[in-house]
Amino acid sequence: MPRPHPPEFRQRAVELARLREKSIAEIAKDLGISESCLRGWVAQADRDEGRRQDGLTTAERDELVRLRRELRVAKLENEILKRAAAYFAAENVLKMTYTFIAEHCSDLPVAVCCRVMGVSTSGYYQRRAEPVTAAELAEARRANVVFDIWKMSRHSYGTPTACRGSAKSSTSAAAKAARAPPPPV
Repeated sequence: MPRPHPPEFRQRAVELARLREKSIAEIAKDLGISESCLRGWVAQADRDEGRRQDGLTTAERDELVRLRRELRVAKLENEILKRAAAYFAAENVLKMTYTFIAEHCSDLPVAVCCRVMGVSTSGYYQRRAEPVTAAELAEARRANVVFDIWKMSRHSYGTPTACRGSAKSSTSAAAKAARAPPPPV
């Protein structure tokens, strides 16, 4: 695609065409542009100045482009949040943001996922390079148990009570998961 002509060049070409000293075809040939290009510039200038009502002004067109871009970004962010909600809503699943991003990085941009999930892109890539340790996995399981107890208590237990509950409750599936040895890595 050829480089666009500067706005000053377009404006001067429109002024020459409006003077009507030469035909549009002659002016376009002298300027080295096509006749249809010059006619389009004149029509757009007429719209911008209010002489024509048959299309969008330049300001309206710029706003439309901006709004379409914002809509595309909002739809992408909404898709990320939908997937994240489904991922984190599952029972007894390790709720790890970096794991979610890693699982969806093939079809969603990592930078947008990180921004929406509230983590830094550099932190994601650093974490991705380092495997999850057994201690971190056990800590994540314990955090999930506390969260599950808090949910089962209808949000009435605080963290200390939930932690005591996970330690005392030997029959709870959540407590068993917390005490289970980490899977082999």
